[in-house]
Amino acid sequence: MRLSGKIILVSDSLSPTGKKEGCANKEEVYLEGGVFKRRRDKVIAGSCLTMLKAVRNLVSWGCPLGNASMMASDNPAKLFKLNVGSIEKGKKAAFVILDKDLKLKCSLI
Repeated sequence: MRLSGKIILVSDSLSPTGKKEGCANKEEVYLEGGVFKRRRDKVIAGSCLTMLKAVRNLVSWGCPLGNASMMASDNPAKLFKLNVGSIEKGKKAAFVILDKDLKLKCSLI
């Protein structure tokens, strides 16, 4: 098995991702420097990295799109023994459609 078959992308993206501020884990947070910080003490609370951005990052660093996609979908599904993650007979269908710039066009679940 290639190394890409053993890597799983993870994101600790907080619920206000896509916004400048919000509430996460019962804490007021704000976005600064690409991470969310707790308003009360300015400690890092989590990231705003989406799974799609993680895939884009890998591709921009030279990882083939197919491998990056496997790390975001098939590998985690295998780890957790889920019936999703790849296109195979008997698996639940879930699709993400991207354009040539890896921007989300549609997701079908």
